[in-house]
Amino acid sequence: MILLPGHISKETAYVVEDYPYGFHLRCKIRYWLEDHPAHGVRVCSQTTNPKKPGEVWNKEKKSTYWDVACALYIDEETGHVKWAGVSNYDDYGPSRKFQDVYGPAVPDTVKPRLARWIEIKRVYEAKLKKGMNYQQAGREAQEEVDR
Repeated sequence: MILLPGHISKETAYVVEDYPYGFHLRCKIRYWLEDHPAHGVRVCSQTTNPKKPGEVWNKEKKSTYWDVACALYIDEETGHVKWAGVSNYDDYGPSRKFQDVYGPAVPDTVKPRLARWIEIKRVYEAKLKKGMNYQQAGREAQEEVDR
């Protein structure tokens, strides 16, 4: 796995020069992450149109948002660009593992949100183990971390 940090706009996107376009044509594709503070992070991609002269970019495609964080990487087996993310439904263990593995490729604007989320999950799960109900544990975990 090769992490792809710093690709946060069309201008800084990771570009694949030789990408299939239909059955016979080839084009370019670029990938980047889009961060929206209220929604999360999503993957965007955009291809060129080889049927038009010059380098004409098609309309971009955007994935659904990951609530907390997302990162781009290259799968070394296939050579394809892929992504992984953390959502509100992930537990502490998987969230922490995501940070350890993909952390360097998470956009800088998202890293504080990811760190806060992991700490909330750690405190929340500890409170659940002590027998607290999930609603109270969630409220108290957020209050404790935000202090």
